[in-house]
Amino acid sequence: MFFAIPDAVLTFCANRGYGAVVSATKLTGGLVNQTRRIKTTSGMSFILKQNCANRADRFFQCEADGLRTLRAAGMRTPDVRAVGPDFLLLEDVGVPSAEPDWEAFGRAVAEQHRHRSLRYGFAYETILGHSPRSTPGRRTDMRFLGTSASCGIFPSRNVSKRSHREIGKTWNIW
Repeated sequence: MFFAIPDAVLTFCANRGYGAVVSATKLTGGLVNQTRRIKTTSGMSFILKQNCANRADRFFQCEADGLRTLRAAGMRTPDVRAVGPDFLLLEDVGVPSAEPDWEAFGRAVAEQHRHRSLRYGFAYETILGHSPRSTPGRRTDMRFLGTSASCGIFPSRNVSKRSHREIGKTWNIW
């Protein structure tokens, strides 16, 4: 069963001249949210992500901020059209008609990782999947990666300082 389309989405479409929503097609691939492609009377389509689980009001705002940050850094992401506590409305970038350009994607990811900073994360708690991630002001070192990061590099949250040093030497970090 799908959630009703939020009134805020219907209002957005009407106020921007896109007209009424005439269809909503289920999309697959996500585990956390319900995702649909909605089409309007003007022929425009959008991607609507919804979730009614007991979440922080910032669940979709965090995703919107992340998409905007990636876009500002040069990564092609869908434009955020509207966001609310229980939905995220995105530009519909369509269905690829050809094999993805993995080389261009790899270059874009590499460019993202060229960014250097003494700190990691946003200035506020974010959410990854179902889990809140508190990274504000965290240092970018192996202790942070081993105990706090969402990437799950290390299996234990209690990695010793010696283990961090050994891993750092292996990765030529220190």
